[in-house]
Amino acid sequence: MSAQEQEAIDIMWRMIARYGTLDEGAAIAAGRNGHPGLVPVLVESARLTLNPSVALKIARALEQITGVSAG
Repeated sequence: MSAQEQEAIDIMWRMIARYGTLDEGAAIAAGRNGHPGLVPVLVESARLTLNPSVALKIARALEQITGVSAG
């Protein structure tokens, strides 16, 4: 894992700690990044979010990273 990928993962964990979940932009960025190390971050954020729009963005990001449809 590159230092840049680790930094992205760390930033997203801090966002969850501070805000309780990722925002839509962070979820989209995670999908574009495509690093499998972001999967645990996205799963935890999905578990915590109450916003359907953010949940959809997280599902799409997970699909992009894993190649598996979220349904």
